Amino acid sequence: MNSDYPKGAVKLKLGIFGGTFNPPHIGHLRLVEAVADELSLDRVLIIPAAIPPHKNAPDLADGEDRLMMCRLTFGADRRFEVSIQNFGDVAEAIPMTRCAG
Repeated sequence: MNSDYPKGAVKLKLGIFGGTFNPPHIGHLRLVEAVADELSLDRVLIIPAAIPPHKNAPDLADGEDRLMMCRLTFGADRRFEVSIQNFGDVAEAIPMTRCAG
């Protein structure tokens, strides 16, 4: 397994936590903290869904507002990074997670 990494490469244990986060709340924060601690993750990407593919959300807060709320909720822990990688297109999120796996 070590042969898959170039010599001198830094191995990073990465987690991905996605959701609508409408709004992000203490339950989201405690869950991702517990998982990051249990799995000794170095970094967790927090990925808000621009348009949730699994539910109708007529009361969905504005995307920029949810991004800011995520930054405020998760920003105190240096392991967590709010990503806008796929914020504009729901369809792009699926290939991203396949590549990450």
